Amino acid sequence: MRIVPKVSGARALGAAVIVVLWATMGRAEDAAAKDASAVAPPPAASAPPPAASAPLPAASAPPFASAAPAPAPLPSPSSSAEEKAPPLSSAKVEEPIALPEEPAKIHDTVVFVLRHPHGKKSAADRAAAASEALTRAVERQGTEEARVVPQGDALVVYAGPIPIVELYPDDASGSGYSTVDTQAAAVAGHVHDAVVAEKKRSAIAGAVFSFSLLVFVGLVAFYVIRKLGEFFERARKWTLDNPDRITGIRVQSQEVVGPTALRGGALITLIVGRFVAQAGVFYLWLVFALSLFQTTRPYTARLTGFVVTPLSDLAARIAASLPLAVMAAVSGITVYVLLRFVQLFFEGVGRRQTVIPWLPPDLAAPTSVLVRIGIVVAALVLVAPLVTGDESGALARAGSVVLLSLGLATTPLVASVAVGVVVVFGRRIRVGEHAELGGCSGRVVAVGLVDVRLRDRDGCEVRVPHLLTLVRPTRVLGVRPRVAVELVVAPDSAPAHVRQVLLDAVAALGESPSVELAAIDADAASYRVTLSVVPELGASQIRITLAEALVEAGIALGRSAGRARST
Repeated sequence: MRIVPKVSGARALGAAVIVVLWATMGRAEDAAAKDASAVAPPPAASAPPPAASAPLPAASAPPFASAAPAPAPLPSPSSSAEEKAPPLSSAKVEEPIALPEEPAKIHDTVVFVLRHPHGKKSAADRAAAASEALTRAVERQGTEEARVVPQGDALVVYAGPIPIVELYPDDASGSGYSTVDTQAAAVAGHVHDAVVAEKKRSAIAGAVFSFSLLVFVGLVAFYVIRKLGEFFERARKWTLDNPDRITGIRVQSQEVVGPTALRGGALITLIVGRFVAQAGVFYLWLVFALSLFQTTRPYTARLTGFVVTPLSDLAARIAASLPLAVMAAVSGITVYVLLRFVQLFFEGVGRRQTVIPWLPPDLAAPTSVLVRIGIVVAALVLVAPLVTGDESGALARAGSVVLLSLGLATTPLVASVAVGVVVVFGRRIRVGEHAELGGCSGRVVAVGLVDVRLRDRDGCEVRVPHLLTLVRPTRVLGVRPRVAVELVVAPDSAPAHVRQVLLDAVAALGESPSVELAAIDADAASYRVTLSVVPELGASQIRITLAEALVEAGIALGRSAGRARST
């Protein structure tokens, strides 16, 4: 930096020497031209020629000697510069030309100005590059600290890691600073203040804009959530108001999914879809709100990882197992269609629409249940390993777990079914017969794999599980149950006569009648009449008939009323 003034002085000294030499040589040439014109000879006609033999005296001068003196010899350049050139301090220096100022700005704020070009870059190009660097410094973190770093013959002003401008010694000229070091320090201070101020302004403006955007997007999200709720509510109401519009799913002539099940699935889908859609809109708004502010931005990644990562992993696993899932879905649909077909087939057998020689209609329902259970178990235990290709896969293990769970949870039911298989297929109890099972008696209405349904004398249906027949005896009364009626007559009546009258009276009422003397004392004699009658004939009617027969035979009835019961 100290060499610059000396180099400039040497250049000025050399220029002054050249100017002096040029002026001296110019004056010498002018003088020679004047001398030449002064000593030019007159024309030949007017001037007599001098005598050739007469020599000129040494002391005398020629006639033209007084007209102009002889030119003096040219001085040497060094001596002329030393004698003629004035000193540097007294030399007249021209004033510098004022250069235009090119501002380096952050948006509309001028940070510093440049006046001099450098190399191929003009002052405007340097200022534009500095403005772009200042803009990048404002947008980047950690650029508040400004420093000056020497690089060769230039001083580079940095804002953090970003170089802003390179200042050269010529830039100090006309800048108001004595040296470029002072100018670089001042520019660094201006850069620091401008970057800090612009970042504060940008932070305030960004916070205001983010809060305004948060409120606006929140209103939009609230509106979307409300409209989603109204849409799903209208869809649910339409489903409830138009049940005939939703029909079942049929495959040719077979009904795979009934209308009621399809409507129920549609309602459940609408309820779950409404919740999922509204929760999704709220989640998107929450993620957007957290991403707007610097302090809450880390929570965005955590929330996204907490919600999206499990779903993305699940989607990746589903995509990886998509062929297997398709095969499993096809297998599941096939099993469902097969179960539905078996159910409809055996229902047709039970209604006598389809005749199978080896399967009576009354055994169609329990056979259907057994066949469908066998299909499900076989699909889980045998078909699942074939579809998945893994004998210890998830479906195979699911089948084993299902079997074990069913075995543990339905042990009493399985025991009843096991006994029911023997009762049903062994035809130990038939529909229409009268029987006494588990302490309950009545006419057999239906015999299933789990229980036997009876119709008692009060007209109520009683269901007796087969498991009770293992701990209590079973009495099969047949189609005509035995009915016992007790009658009381006077003690003076002959027992043989009374017995014969009763046998004659009950002979027309039922089968296998029997009359026995149950009890006798001083007040009355009690007779028990037992016979097999049709279910429509009640004990009261039998008692009335027997009482009328005794009265017609002249046998007086006792004081106590008769009793009737079925046995």
